[in-house]
Amino acid sequence: MPGKRIPIRRALRGCFRYNLPGVMRRVQQVPVDGFLCESHMSSKFGSDEPMSEWSRKIGDIMDEMLNRSFVQYKDSGAWQPATDVFESRTSYFVCVELAGMEKQDIDVECLDDRRVLVSGRRKQPRPSGVSGPLSVHVLEIDEGPFQREIDLPEPVKVDQVEAGYSKGYLWITLPKNAKS
Repeated sequence: MPGKRIPIRRALRGCFRYNLPGVMRRVQQVPVDGFLCESHMSSKFGSDEPMSEWSRKIGDIMDEMLNRSFVQYKDSGAWQPATDVFESRTSYFVCVELAGMEKQDIDVECLDDRRVLVSGRRKQPRPSGVSGPLSVHVLEIDEGPFQREIDLPEPVKVDQVEAGYSKGYLWITLPKNAKS
């Protein structure tokens, strides 16, 4: 850091210091009142700008990259769509958010009388009428295979389950079994 004072004893260990892993820097030391002050430094890349400024810029770039969505992207296979489950006196209602899907690309399966599996595959969204490669600035919409298993608190009548898809939402109606 420019103008930072360090004791002479520490300074005499050598004029080379390490700031970032793998980057050696040369420190120009100027005596001031019994202390050596680090003045302008340069990296092995030849910059005359203070090393702390260079280090700050690298830190800013790394912070920006860590805050971007594409850095957090991970291809973990199937993704899970957002799901809400509601209950009335007679039925459970499952709402699954599946924007941009076609009905034929969605499968609903009752695994047993307490579990429902929703699965399918969503295609990557593209602007209509545009062909060829596109540059990506933000990539937050999940695409590819998805799977969501919903556990219900009580048994349902599997033979009476109904499903409908409208405006990007899949609604599944699961009538409860009559309690005996």
